[in-house]
Order: sequence, then structure tokens, then C-alpha cells
Amino acid sequence: TAAQHLQFEVAARLRDEIEDLKKELRAMKRAH
Repeated sequence: TAAQHLQFEVAARLRDEIEDLKKELRAMKRAH
């Protein structure tokens, strides 16, 4: 359904956002 597709899209976007945040955190730890 459209709702299921939307949930899938949101979940995929969240995974990408989390990956970016993890990368930024690792970069900040290296900078200190």
C-alpha cells in the first residue's frame, strides 16, 4: 500500500541520516 511504501521510504532515510551522524561523530572524536 501507499502507507507501507511511505514507511519504507522514511525508514531508509532514517538509516542514511544515522549513518551520516555516526560518521560525523567519528570525525569529531578524531579531531579532539
